[in-house]
Amino acid sequence: MMGKWKERKLGDVIEINPTEFLSKGALAKKIAMDALNPFTKKPSSFSIEGYNGGMKFRNGDTIVARITPCLENGKTAFITILDDNEIGFGSTEYIVLRERQGISDKHFVYYFAISSGFRDVAILSMTGSSGRQRVQTDVVINHSFLLPTLSEQKAIASVLSSLDDKIDLLHRQNKTLEAMAETLFRQWFVEEAQDDWKYGSLLEVIELVGGGTPKTPIAEYWDGDIPWLSGGDIASNHKSFVKNTKKNITEAGLANSAAKLLPKYATVISARGTVGKYCLLARPMAFSQSNYGILPKNSECYFFTYLLINYVVEELESSAYGSVFDTITTTTFKENNIPLPSETEIHHFDNSVSVYFKKMFLNKSQIHTLEKLRDTLLPKLMSGEARVTV
Repeated sequence: MMGKWKERKLGDVIEINPTEFLSKGALAKKIAMDALNPFTKKPSSFSIEGYNGGMKFRNGDTIVARITPCLENGKTAFITILDDNEIGFGSTEYIVLRERQGISDKHFVYYFAISSGFRDVAILSMTGSSGRQRVQTDVVINHSFLLPTLSEQKAIASVLSSLDDKIDLLHRQNKTLEAMAETLFRQWFVEEAQDDWKYGSLLEVIELVGGGTPKTPIAEYWDGDIPWLSGGDIASNHKSFVKNTKKNITEAGLANSAAKLLPKYATVISARGTVGKYCLLARPMAFSQSNYGILPKNSECYFFTYLLINYVVEELESSAYGSVFDTITTTTFKENNIPLPSETEIHHFDNSVSVYFKKMFLNKSQIHTLEKLRDTLLPKLMSGEARVTV
């Protein structure tokens, strides 16, 4: 039986910034702003640090970035990393949202926080100097919206949580698969490296490809069907398959610039600014000049090439230089020497790990499908356009 939704003020149904206590210097779990990934329910990491200020929270709370551009980018998380009665903390730039017993459901609160019903109001309330604007909490507290019955809140949250739980499971499975592939690489080419392998440059087994950017004022070069990978795309998909990019270019843009098209499974690494972030391509893509495309030399052993970059990336980062931006160049790769296995050995290894990467690729495709379904359902369920049977 579906009940009627009632208009309520946010502050009457959700506790905002509830009071908690941590002693100065007390060791506690900290969730940094960097650990919040856009529209992702679970934080990616936490640290244990002495408390020296910041917003405090418990399990079941939702934390929302209140500063630009983090709020606009969807930095929001549901807290599950704490024990019973344990208190964690994080940035002073969080708003903490907590359910009110008997009125609101904690999982519904999270989904409400990532919906337009909350985000639009919060974003419009922002004040302050350019680049440092913050949400006015009093505006958010007094905002009125239609609230489903508690039983329907739980039903809505259950539908959306089931999708997020599956997405999280697939992400964790991919991390495990990649760790297994990395372990095999280290076993084959480091721990069991053959004495008769010669040492040589990285460039003896990989080929570097430079990128480019079509002229931005020329409209016909942009918004086409060719994904164009930027440093930001790589950073947000570090050590993962990239399926989509923020910008696309046209065939004309590709033909009239230094941009080049890399094949599926090629590796791309950031080479300027925040260097050393790398990813695998889930489909053919072009990329900007602040990155290098990396291809296997004289073979199609893309997974060996990717794992080789994973193995040497710390050395590449430590060799970066620059007065303004850190940079890795062709010389950086050329001067990095490794034991060089035979082509036969590389092919054999690539065949052995391909099953891991192909499973990761399928998981990434499924994640993309589930995210699209969740993002389609979210506004419909939160607005009442679609209802769930209770």
